[in-house]
Amino acid sequence: MKYLKKIRKSINNFITEFQDNPYNFLYEADLQAILFSIAYSNLKTDQIALHGGYHNTKYYPTDGIISTSPVKCEYPGSARFDIAFIDRDDIDGYDAKTWEERGWRNDRFWELPVCAAIELKYMQIGEKAQYKLNGCRKDLEKLRIYSEQTKEFIGISMLLIQSDKQFHETLSSGMSDAIEFDDIDKSGLYW
Repeated sequence: MKYLKKIRKSINNFITEFQDNPYNFLYEADLQAILFSIAYSNLKTDQIALHGGYHNTKYYPTDGIISTSPVKCEYPGSARFDIAFIDRDDIDGYDAKTWEERGWRNDRFWELPVCAAIELKYMQIGEKAQYKLNGCRKDLEKLRIYSEQTKEFIGISMLLIQSDKQFHETLSSGMSDAIEFDDIDKSGLYW
């Protein structure tokens, strides 16, 4: 996969940022924003040219073509992964016949296949672990279903726990297979 090293680097930087002070992040949206920012920065040179044409091409920057980052939030529209990476090797340009056959009513910019996606859950102080674990299970199922529809796909579900003390309580209450953040080598995420 083209982006694998940059995705790993982004996740490592994200985890380091979270470990430095989990209280910089009060909401899951804060985590999503910082992970997006880190990944966007790491993939800044990996712009993708997308060919549109459903709309009048005079509205596009250059002859029906837009250039965009492969990193997106809440993408694609049909799956809405927290963070997604467009698969640059599986992009179809605009074709009027195909659009008519499939009943598409817009350019496909918002529905391109992704090669990797990350789902985040955030356990704030006082929240119940079981509630968040159930959310992770739903995320894993969503990632599994999507993976069955694509050629090559990596799905990642992450649960971040704000309080070290609550993290240890959660581990002792039955999450024995979890990896403690301190055990993750900051120079390389273990897969």
